[in-house]
This record gives sequence, structure tokens and C-alpha cells, in this order.
Amino acid sequence: MTTKTATVINLVNTALGAGMLALPFAFKSQGIVLAISNILFCGMLTVVGLLLQVYISGFIAPGEASFFKACKITYPSLAVVFDLAIALKCFGVCVSYLVIAGELMPLVTSYFGYETTRFTWILLSMIIVTPFSFHKSLSSLKTISIIALSSVVYLLVVVIFHFFIGDTISQRGEISIWHAENAASVISTTPIIVFAFTCAQNMFSSINEMQDRTVKGYRQVIISSIAISATVYVTIGLTGYLSFGNNVGDNIISMYAPRFTTTLGRFAIVLLVLFSYPLMFHPARVSIENIVNSFMLHATTDEHSLLLAHEYHSQKLHMTITVVALILSFLLALTLKSLNLILSFVGATGATSVSFILPGIFAYTLASTDLENDLVTLNHRQKSLLRFVSFFLFIVGLILAIMAISVNIYRISH
Repeated sequence: MTTKTATVINLVNTALGAGMLALPFAFKSQGIVLAISNILFCGMLTVVGLLLQVYISGFIAPGEASFFKACKITYPSLAVVFDLAIALKCFGVCVSYLVIAGELMPLVTSYFGYETTRFTWILLSMIIVTPFSFHKSLSSLKTISIIALSSVVYLLVVVIFHFFIGDTISQRGEISIWHAENAASVISTTPIIVFAFTCAQNMFSSINEMQDRTVKGYRQVIISSIAISATVYVTIGLTGYLSFGNNVGDNIISMYAPRFTTTLGRFAIVLLVLFSYPLMFHPARVSIENIVNSFMLHATTDEHSLLLAHEYHSQKLHMTITVVALILSFLLALTLKSLNLILSFVGATGATSVSFILPGIFAYTLASTDLENDLVTLNHRQKSLLRFVSFFLFIVGLILAIMAISVNIYRISH
């Protein structure tokens, strides 16, 4: 079982990733006021989505909550489709982490006079993440989560340090407080913010593993996790943007002149993505296992075979899926040198799906039934309010997903 502190650490580390390096660029595109407002708004929506997951878990047996189980009691015919979407989203992020490591580490070693290749570092990265990727629970990943969060702290220090010493003034462009560049820029950068808060894929696992299985305990964990993430995002976004103004690029750490501190910052990013890999790999594997088990159960009818299927799931299936997924992510990272466009589709649509769309539609459907919830007891008026909030979150998620897809199609065509 996991403490509330450990759960917060895992959720924060799931949310914080290399995408936060693009937040100063979002400030450039949206202006300071709108960007901060957008971060706070997306953060609040994420809190609502995570709280809805807690509500949904009350309809499922303790310790077994998952998107798959939620789908089985609401839209059983679509359970495999939803799990496939989650698996592809999380697996795509895992591949991007390996690509980032392969791109940045040669730059780090070249600063010290050693020339290395992309292949070498992707291979070494796989060797590092493989042992952690076999863990079955998030609680066992607490240590690497702390290491990854240490990298985030260092990145914060680097960005804040350069802002206060003012060594980027000569590179700084104009500062936009109120005005956004244009509507297209706001639309194109909003998915960056939405994706930055995404930790819903690990929320059900956190619910299953927490010691304090009360609504109050879950609420404290959720609010703490999102508050910490939002504070980091506003700090990096604001200080990074004020350092370079409208000349800021889409990767803040690459803007600074080569020196030991910034080289160490690049290394910190590599640590961050490598130790975040297992946290993304975990929900991807769980979703794949759900899909495989679903097909196995459909193909099996007698009780003895069902018991054998369960045993296979807990032993060989876990190992097989882990090995195959690790090898596939390694091969894709070697083959695909740039995943920016792919992840903008997978990430933006996947983030809105797991954070807003799925919790919204599941909670709305369950609140419209007479099924018993073991965690929360609501009267008729409270259920009506919950249905309204759930439907609102569902609609917002759909709109954001459509906007993200439209912008990406526009980018391809132009």
C-alpha cells in the first residue's frame, strides 16, 4: 500500500515532463495573462477529472479500478477501444522519451570533448529503464519518482537563476502581457498546457494502492499534486518567457549559451524523461493486458480454463507484454528521429481523452443509474450537479481534441 506523500510524488512526476520546456513558448503565443489563466483553468479541469475518477472507482471492487473496468460497466462493447487509445498514448510518450535521450546526450558528452552517437544513448537508455519497467505497481517506483523530481527542481533553478542574473537581456525580445499573437497560436499551444497536467492514466492505479481509501484522502492527494504542478508550470513559463521575451523558442533549455550549468540542465532533462519512462510504461502495459485478457475471456468458457487464464495473466502475460513493448519502443526510437508531429496528435488527443472525455462520460453515465457507490452517497440534487459537471468536462475535452487535430492538420498542409 502507498502513503499519500508517495502517491503525490508519483502523480506529480507523471504530470511533469519534458513538455514543460515548451511552456515559455506558450506564454509568447498567448501573452502572460492568458497563459497563466489557461494554466490555472486547465489545472482546475484536471482536478475535476481526477475527482470524477475517484467517484467512478466507487462503483468498482476495491483495488481493481481502471478505465477498462469503468468501461465494462458503462459501455462494455467499447472497452477494448478505450484501452487501446490509452495504450497508444502512453506508449507513444515512452518512445518520445527515448528519442529525447538520444538527441540530448550526445550534446552533453560533446561539451566534455567526447563524441557519442544517438544509437549508443538510446541503447543505454533502454538498459537503464528496463529493470524498472517490470514493476507491477506504482508504489515500487517511488524512488525513481523522487530522482526524476530532483531533475525538475534543478531545471527550475536553472531557469530562475538565469532570469535573476539577467544574462539573457541582449537576446530578449518584446514582452506581451495582455495580447496573444493570434487565435491560431492560442489554439496550437493550448494542448501543450493540457498535456502538461496529464496524470489521469495513473490515477486509478494510485486509488487502488493508497492506504487512505477515503474521499478526503483522495481529494488531498489530487489537489496537492495539481497545485504543485501548476506552480512549477507558471514559474518556468513566466521566468523563461521574461528572460527571452518573444524571441523564446519551443525548448527553453536550448536557448541558453553553452556552459556547465546548462549542460547539466540537458542532463537533468534526460534523467527526467528516463525515470518518467516506467511511469508511462505502467499504464500502457495495464491497458494492453486488459485488451489481451478480454480476448482470452471471450475465447474461454469453462471455469478451469478461466483460472488458467488468470494465472497466465499474472505470470507469463506480464513478462511477455513487457518484453515485447520494450523492444518495440527501442526499435521505434531508433527509426523515428522526430516524434513531434506524431506526439502532437497522440498526446493532445490522448491527454484530453484520459483527462476529460473518459472521466466525463463515465461519471455522467454512472450518475444516471441506480448502481450503488461504495465511496460516495449523493442525493438527487447532487447527482444532477455531478451529471452537469461531468457532461461539461466531456464537451470541453471534445472541443480541445477537435482543435488540436485541426491545428495539426493545418500544420501538415502548410
